[in-house]
Amino acid sequence: MRYFFKPCPCKKNSSKSFKKPARQFFLKSVFLSIFFIFTLLALIGASIFIQAGELFADNSPDVTAEAAIIVECKTQDILWQKNPDAELFPASLTKIMTCIVALEQIQDLNEIIKMPKMASSTNNSFFPLRTGDEISLGDLIKAALINSHNNATIALAIHLSGSEEEFVKLMNEKAREIGAFHTNFQNTNGLDSNSPQHKTTARDLALIADYSMKNDTFRQIVSKKEDNITINGEEIYLFNTNILLFFDYIKGIKTGFTNNAGYCEALFSSREGLEIISVVLKSQEGKRESDMLNMINWANENYVNKKIIDKNEVYSRALIRGIKNDESYSYNTNIYTETYPASSYEKLVNINDRVDISGEPLVKDIDFKSKALNNNSKTVNVLSKGDEAGKINIEINGRPEKDFAIVYGQNVDKPVVNVNLEIKKDNRFRNTLILLISFYFFIFILIIFKNLLLRSKE
Repeated sequence: MRYFFKPCPCKKNSSKSFKKPARQFFLKSVFLSIFFIFTLLALIGASIFIQAGELFADNSPDVTAEAAIIVECKTQDILWQKNPDAELFPASLTKIMTCIVALEQIQDLNEIIKMPKMASSTNNSFFPLRTGDEISLGDLIKAALINSHNNATIALAIHLSGSEEEFVKLMNEKAREIGAFHTNFQNTNGLDSNSPQHKTTARDLALIADYSMKNDTFRQIVSKKEDNITINGEEIYLFNTNILLFFDYIKGIKTGFTNNAGYCEALFSSREGLEIISVVLKSQEGKRESDMLNMINWANENYVNKKIIDKNEVYSRALIRGIKNDESYSYNTNIYTETYPASSYEKLVNINDRVDISGEPLVKDIDFKSKALNNNSKTVNVLSKGDEAGKINIEINGRPEKDFAIVYGQNVDKPVVNVNLEIKKDNRFRNTLILLISFYFFIFILIIFKNLLLRSKE
């Protein structure tokens, strides 16, 4: 029988023809895999780079001032600073010190004085004070702080110390007293054309402003947007040079400007529980107010008063172990009760700060034998509410912050307990029993071994 099947012409080289496409497919797969892996690594690297850039970005307020500082009033913590110790001209921020020194010496703010001749020049003030004008000491303080009147400070100095020079000595003494060691005043109003060494720092001005705001009269005056004073029986309207007082969270304090000092300001603000003193020296023209608002907004966005522990919230459960022994039995009891922090703790923290709380209540062992246990009663006073149960340790960014006691939240005198009953035996009896059992076990093994030997011989 003849078959008319022709051999396939490609059969001979089929293995070679399939090897080449397979190799190409394999190489393409490897290439695509490598490309995919490198692309993925590049994306991951870019993501890490972006996150790192955000993490290490300069998280600072946008401020044009040559020197600036933000200080939290309650703790005196410095929240942010820029060249805080640069010695610069303070302009009319000088009047903060002038007026607080004057307020601490004046006995009667309603006392009327006549303007001395030495305090009657124009001195670039908004209204004139002429020789012989009658005005109260309190109104001189208002004119200096609210309207930044330059002659008002000289009149105060001459009345209180005999001359401006003598009063300036008191100002410098007060500066040292409150820790403003890089401050040197040469006059009472901050005009610096003839006072080349009349300089201070942002840090020192924050100290001076904070000290002054503790005086109720000072605090009240610098918070006024406007007021009236009386000169020679005639009312004079005053407007405050601090336009930021129209923000309700800003409560003072003072603005300043000279050609040497540039635009300066010290502010007290209270917003969302955060009270801060902010100071700028030598802000760019037209930027002083925006510098201040940027600093205040930055502080409130980055810092919060955080309640770290609350004495009214349960901290953890504590274990109390008790044992009562008599001649034959031991009673083991476990009692669980809630514990609380002894006091609350609130702290100003940066939103990026890491706050760690550690510490657990100690396991308390109670010797029931030392307790007065009435056989007819099922209760015993184990501990009292408020007794210390342990310690809480608080760390911020790895640094120890404060320790607090943990206390029991209730009296434990009616415990619901699990009782484990154990028979107590004399130790000598137990040891003798173990020895006898071991001896008989050894004899039993010997008998078995002997029987095995006998069988093997048979």
